[in-house]
Amino acid sequence: MQGDTNSTWISLRDKFGLPESLVDAIIADFEALDATKPGHDRTETEQRLADAPLDLAALSAHLQDKYEINRRAAGELSSIFSHKAGSQIGVERQLSLGVVKGKWRFTPGAPQMVCDHASLDNSEFDLRKGLRFGGQYILPGREPGCRCFVQPVIPGFDDQRRGLLSRLIRWLLGQR
Repeated sequence: MQGDTNSTWISLRDKFGLPESLVDAIIADFEALDATKPGHDRTETEQRLADAPLDLAALSAHLQDKYEINRRAAGELSSIFSHKAGSQIGVERQLSLGVVKGKWRFTPGAPQMVCDHASLDNSEFDLRKGLRFGGQYILPGREPGCRCFVQPVIPGFDDQRRGLLSRLIRWLLGQR
């Protein structure tokens, strides 16, 4: 994924004429982003994402002020940051509910938001660890440009052939 990760940042740098030092600062902030840490330890960006992960307008305005960039660049960055935070929050919620397995669901995005995770689609993995890809363990939606997500795997419910609940639902629907 390193190639796609770098291409996302290079694309933003070239598209908006951002200086290399600013791109490095943005990358460092993105890599350090953790929307699930306790409130008193959060940066201002993390706090905004934790409070309202889908409020892209407010996040965009914050990033525009923080990095002194134009509105379009801030808009693209807010989408990238928000998706990572949403992924973190979603996995954390699933783990808190006792769900420890998930299926990787690939979602192709706009040309500037593309990842090479198509081969991972429908792969089952441990949510506490991630899925091995490119020599490292990764989770859906955590890399810039990645719009993939986790489909929770609930034992007895997701097993379409053997799960009791699945069999009951199929029986009720007349789908033997």
